[in-house]
Amino acid sequence: MAIQDGKTPRGIHFQHWVKGEPGRETLALVMGYSGSIASWSQDFLDELHQSYDLLLLDNRGTGYSFHPAQIEDITVPTMADDLFDLVSHLQLEPFHLLGYSLGGCIAQQFAASHPERIQSLLLLATTGGGSLYVAPGRDFLAQLESPKGETPWEMALSMWGLCTSQDVIQNKEAGLRDIHDRQMQKPTPRRTFAGQMRAFKAFATEKLFPNRKVPVPLTIISGKQDRLMPHGNSLKLQEYFQQSLLIEIDNCEHLPYLEQKQELLSAIRVGIQRK
Repeated sequence: MAIQDGKTPRGIHFQHWVKGEPGRETLALVMGYSGSIASWSQDFLDELHQSYDLLLLDNRGTGYSFHPAQIEDITVPTMADDLFDLVSHLQLEPFHLLGYSLGGCIAQQFAASHPERIQSLLLLATTGGGSLYVAPGRDFLAQLESPKGETPWEMALSMWGLCTSQDVIQNKEAGLRDIHDRQMQKPTPRRTFAGQMRAFKAFATEKLFPNRKVPVPLTIISGKQDRLMPHGNSLKLQEYFQQSLLIEIDNCEHLPYLEQKQELLSAIRVGIQRK
């Protein structure tokens, strides 16, 4: 296995996990709100890489990517443009695209602008925004933008507490600490939190796909108990895109790659195999 670690001319940091075996397909993963490459769990990526080459990136303002001078430059369209620049820089053949949470909005934007570049679209724990948005409980977004705590670990626990249960946090503490330690090597600044929240609130699927059709196979994956991005968001997306496939994961909130990893891996394989 070879991992190409680099930056695009625009300054987007990426990792390209390649095995060099003929016929292997590529899956690009776009992380969600405030996250970076470090936010994915290592064992989840390792298992995915058994079947696919992987393309990972730090969205602008996160990780080792460039940080815009103005938060107004952190938008869903500009982040989708960054992904387009990356795949063009790598001269990547059509690939499968998975977007998680805010990353699902970015993935939808990319699919609307560059459908010829992707083989399938997988939307994980995300929303259509606009009239399709189902809001979480009161004050959830405010707590996400301004997590509580005196230390970075306490603030991380505050954010994860919005994403999953305390039982999961206790049972998966080792994995969460690994993620946290890697994130702290290049933490996301608060100004990016504000810029990404602003971008999220401006997003609307209906403006991108007024004909209610995505020109590639679309699979929507959702945790049925998700409190942060309530399951109703995925139900509304499936209703809007009637040719899509909805895969529901039980006993799962907003961290499926930690809570129900095997079920998520299975759902991803189903989505990629659809024609």
